[in-house]
Amino acid sequence: MRMKEAGGQVPSLASLHRVVRRDLQTGKVLPDRAVVRQEWEQQQTRQAPADLALAGPRQGDAAGGARRSGPAGSGLCVCRQMHGGELLGQGGGVTVMLGAFVLGTPDPPALADFYRALLGWEEVEREPEWVRLRAPKQERPSLSFQMEADHTPPVWPQRPGAQQMQAHVDLQVDDLDAETERACALGATLEEHQPQKGVRVLRDPHGHPFCLFLPGA
Repeated sequence: MRMKEAGGQVPSLASLHRVVRRDLQTGKVLPDRAVVRQEWEQQQTRQAPADLALAGPRQGDAAGGARRSGPAGSGLCVCRQMHGGELLGQGGGVTVMLGAFVLGTPDPPALADFYRALLGWEEVEREPEWVRLRAPKQERPSLSFQMEADHTPPVWPQRPGAQQMQAHVDLQVDDLDAETERACALGATLEEHQPQKGVRVLRDPHGHPFCLFLPGA
């Protein structure tokens, strides 16, 4: 797969991220994000012709990645990694791990700033259309934010015919009242419907529901 922006210019890293996410939505094979960044950096160093080849075999190839659907139809990305020329997992045993949870938003940097303050996490990637956070001294799993200009927040509680919530973030806290107050001070809103003791349902500044919960709740 070869891509070139209008005017024959070398694609920017942000534009490559847009292509990666668009492919995720259409079901095409995705190159690993690290490979995309490496290709882009090499292209800048070489100052080669405008065409930039993105590494990533076709669907069905041994070292590829592809979009799949979860049990409820939600999108997920499955990828394979190479180590020392061999495909991880070929020797048997499960090697799949949770790499990241991704939230769609019309303003990734702004929503990332909210969660960075809420969680105390650090930023490791920041582009206008893509931001990734991680816990201190822990690379994965991470929390990422991607551009979705037409994002529609789900309704809560759910009702037929309305935008459904397919996933949400649960955050464990020691002091439910204090952390609820702090989250609201950062820009969250407390939902009127609270279905469970020891749990608080809130929305982040862009409308994603999330829960604060006490241990054992």
